[in-house]
Amino acid sequence: MKSLKKTYQQTIPQNIRAKMHVFFFKIRAVFVIGNKVECNCCNSNFSRFLDFGDYKKRKNAICPNCLSLERTRMLWLFLKDSKYLKEKTILQFAPFKVIEKK
Repeated sequence: MKSLKKTYQQTIPQNIRAKMHVFFFKIRAVFVIGNKVECNCCNSNFSRFLDFGDYKKRKNAICPNCLSLERTRMLWLFLKDSKYLKEKTILQFAPFKVIEKK
């Protein structure tokens, strides 16, 4: 299995692998259409979030639409509703794409 993964990584460039990864998450979004959970980053509704993780899968972790994780959604909730951060500048190193857009 490790040799197959290594061959995959050596054969396909990293930028193409990243695009494939996003594409497959978008395909999986079709199977979780519903109204049980809402992503506060992209305002999309699903029956559940997708599982995510390499070694230990976390249930309901990643949004199929914007690919935000639990920590991203929690951070956005804090930043959006924080009284202490109004009219202040925040420097975040390596910001999440979803939050960076907002």
